[in-house]
Amino acid sequence: MRVEVYAKEPLVEKRDCEKVIFWDCETTGLLNNVEKSSVVSITFLASNGRRISAVGDAEGYILQLAFSVFMQYPDCLFVGYNTEQFDIPFITKRAEIIKYPEEEIALPTWNLDLFHVVNKDRQGKWLSLSEACKYYGTGVHIKYSGKEVPELVKEGKWSKVLEHNIEDVVATKALYEALIKAGTIEE
Repeated sequence: MRVEVYAKEPLVEKRDCEKVIFWDCETTGLLNNVEKSSVVSITFLASNGRRISAVGDAEGYILQLAFSVFMQYPDCLFVGYNTEQFDIPFITKRAEIIKYPEEEIALPTWNLDLFHVVNKDRQGKWLSLSEACKYYGTGVHIKYSGKEVPELVKEGKWSKVLEHNIEDVVATKALYEALIKAGTIEE
């Protein structure tokens, strides 16, 4: 088993919980194949620039990090892209499958899913995170696709998995800021 955790200090100080925490997880499959897939990376990026990430094949430790961050910052706004339809159901189902202790599972109290914000009036023609960043002029370019993660894992390219995960979180932050600037969402 292998897991690497990257963090130097707390994401936010308790007094700073009006802050936003951007997040994303990377997996080896989709919800329709959750039994044969796993969570291989998770990244949290606070609006103050502090980041905590974990990557590797020790899924229980990655889930533990996720649940502990959600538990530790219940008053913060967590912002992601497609987190309501994918990330939250996926980590919840994986926790159930690996028999993670139920009493230790915590989810975001406040979660803003930007997928719903940018795609609410698109009549089923939804934008990926990369497309949404381009559409809203964030200037962020995403090099990797989540579809590449299973192959990167097979090849043992954990640094590339982490790079993609961080890239998605940075893109989510840029999209959030662009949506505020456009007046689409309020700060």
